[in-house]
Amino acid sequence: MLCDLTLSDKELEVVFRRRPDIKAEQFRLKMRFEEEFSIDVSHAEENSVEMNIIAVPELKNELNILKLQELGRKIVEQTNNLYPKKQRLETILLEGNDVFEENLVFGLMQKVAEIFAPTVAEIKKHRVLQGMNCLLNRKMNTGQDMKYILKNLRSGRSSMQ
Repeated sequence: MLCDLTLSDKELEVVFRRRPDIKAEQFRLKMRFEEEFSIDVSHAEENSVEMNIIAVPELKNELNILKLQELGRKIVEQTNNLYPKKQRLETILLEGNDVFEENLVFGLMQKVAEIFAPTVAEIKKHRVLQGMNCLLNRKMNTGQDMKYILKNLRSGRSSMQ
C-alpha cells in the first residue's frame, strides 16, 4: 500500500507499507533525478528502525536498480497526470503598483477586507451565531460538504478557515 508520496522537480520519495496503521514492514524509496540518478531504499521491520537495503546482503542481492528507476519514473508520470504543475504567482498589482516590490501587502489585505466586508455583513444578518463564530455550510456539486468558520464576528474581527 502506498502511504506517502513526496515529489519535487529533482526528487521522489515514496513509502510503501503492508498495513497503513503499522510502521513496521515498510519500504522507503528515495530517488534523485539530477545529472546522475541515485536511489536509496530502506526497510523497517518490527522495531520501526529504518535500515538501508544495501546493508542487508539478502536484500541487496534482490535489488534491481533499473526496475526501481522505471517504477519511479512511472510514479512521477502518473502523479503529474493527476496533479498538474503548480503555477507561480509572479506579480500582484494594487492600483498599478507591484505589491511585493513596494511592500504593499498590508494595503492589499485592507483592500481584500473592504471587498468582503459587505458579504460578511450580509452573512451575519442571515446566519445563527454560535458563540463568537459564524458557521457556514456549503454543498458542492460533487456532494461534498464545505464548512467555513468566521471567527470573532462580535469583536469586529473576522477570518475565514
